Amino acid sequence: MKKKMLQTAITLAIVIISSAAFAMSVEVVTDQSAKYWVNSARYASTDNSADVAYYNPAGTAFMDSGIYFSISTQTLLIPYDQKFAMPATGFSESYSQDKPVLSIPNFYFVGNLGKQGIGNLALFCNAGIIGGGGNLAWDGTAGAAALGFATAVATTSSLLKTDIDFNASAGMYQIGAGGAYSLNDLVSLSAGARYIIASKSISIDGRYYFENTSTSWTLDLDYETELAAEGYCFIFGADVKPVKDLNIGIRYETETGLRYKYDDKNHSASDSVGNTVAPGVASQLAATDGTKTDANLPAILAIGVEYDITNNFMISASSVLYFMNKADMDGVEDYYNTGYDLTLGTTYKAMDDLKIGCSVNYTTTGAKDKYYKADGQMLTASTNPPLDWIYISGGTTYNVTPNLDLTASAAWIHYLPKDVTTSGGFDVKYEKETYVIAFEAGYKI
Repeated sequence: MKKKMLQTAITLAIVIISSAAFAMSVEVVTDQSAKYWVNSARYASTDNSADVAYYNPAGTAFMDSGIYFSISTQTLLIPYDQKFAMPATGFSESYSQDKPVLSIPNFYFVGNLGKQGIGNLALFCNAGIIGGGGNLAWDGTAGAAALGFATAVATTSSLLKTDIDFNASAGMYQIGAGGAYSLNDLVSLSAGARYIIASKSISIDGRYYFENTSTSWTLDLDYETELAAEGYCFIFGADVKPVKDLNIGIRYETETGLRYKYDDKNHSASDSVGNTVAPGVASQLAATDGTKTDANLPAILAIGVEYDITNNFMISASSVLYFMNKADMDGVEDYYNTGYDLTLGTTYKAMDDLKIGCSVNYTTTGAKDKYYKADGQMLTASTNPPLDWIYISGGTTYNVTPNLDLTASAAWIHYLPKDVTTSGGFDVKYEKETYVIAFEAGYKI
């Protein structure tokens, strides 16, 4: 019975973390350019910047005629912390990770061909990272500690401490293309598609320290698996100018199907009590090799509004809905509501060649309280907690020449801490911060 409990705990933990370690609305990286951080409410923009192809694809038909390129990169500093305790036993540990994301690159191309028939025609494409893009290197997590407690219960031992290196990474590389056409001076429509190649990796390496009535003993784990998937979605947009100086942009993305396949690299375990525990653990670590699991990206609806108060001063607002509870994530979607964000921003033309802007945002990922409280989801939740957040951002764009502009921007993202007591009696607190520095160069022919 105890062996079955241990095997069940190991199996559930590995399946959950490998299939859904990054399953949250924040997996969709919406900061797709440095100009985004200048004013994040870009979903109605037609400002002759190539990244309009992502935020308001239908708006590319209202850009000036010409060919536009841009390339950007973002650096993220991401100090994360969490605390774990089991009050009934007196066990308490703290964990952290501060490995930075050195670069999230993006490239855009827009070709506005001018008048073609009754309206303007624009073609566009882009490439970069649409999700993930980082590597989290923890010195232990609440989920890994909970796995140690499951082992302790199954072997009538007490967990003394953990010494675990826990690494998780995800990258979703995408290329997208499409076109937009203005029906008249007031309305334009767009259609496009995006192809994604996704990869994830999980590794757990370290030691658990236990004791029972007769001895102290250790369990060493060395587990590594990689997952890969491919998928696509369709993207539709509309841009409407109902009155002078007011612009409304709408973008809808269909759900992106991603079926990941496990490719285990290592799944060994050893203990200091004559291998009485390790064989069962090792066999369960290997149980998922070659299997498949669904972790789709959700359908997304984005709406933006821009209003020019004067020729030099513009205000904007936007909202994005992430339909997490409708996406196929092998049951993890049941732990989510619809995620959404709300953004207010402004851009001011300080000089002919200089624009400055800023924005504020509130985002809820849609994760329900029961997601954090479920012991079976703790490995997933503690790897990269899907906390709600607020941020402030700002930056500037300078036209070096009439055809070349440079952008520098920054943001501070504060995640709202989460304190929970899980169904198994574990007390966990999650805390995160992110600091962003971004640069971009845009060129028009």
